[in-house]
Amino acid sequence: MPIKEARCTNCGSILMADTNEDTVKCLFCRAVMDTSDAFSVAANPEGYEFPNEPQPEEDVAANAASIYNKALKQAHTSKKAQGIARTSQPKTATAQAQSAAPRAQVEKIEMPSAKLSTSAKIKIAAFIGVLCLLIA
Repeated sequence: MPIKEARCTNCGSILMADTNEDTVKCLFCRAVMDTSDAFSVAANPEGYEFPNEPQPEEDVAANAASIYNKALKQAHTSKKAQGIARTSQPKTATAQAQSAAPRAQVEKIEMPSAKLSTSAKIKIAAFIGVLCLLIA
């Protein structure tokens, strides 16, 4: 997924566009344009007149959902590309339904143990006892 510099054909803002995508959206004026057009404008911005036309408002919730679904799809395809082997255990109907939906992978972090040894507990109790005697 190579990223190259492009220009918005509406407002002239500098964009970073994926060369594999068909369209790119300007973050400033919200104009949607062909990626090839944005790259050609970036190559020669002096020879292009930017109209700076107002763009229609968009449904933010639908846009966020599409971005989320796209990220999940990319995570799922990258997981397949890495060749992560799955264990061959018999699956229940619930497990099969859950494995069909792509998920983002979360790294599991091991927490250190907070248990004290018996000798450490005795030392702490003795220290508190001596401290109480000194105060009294």
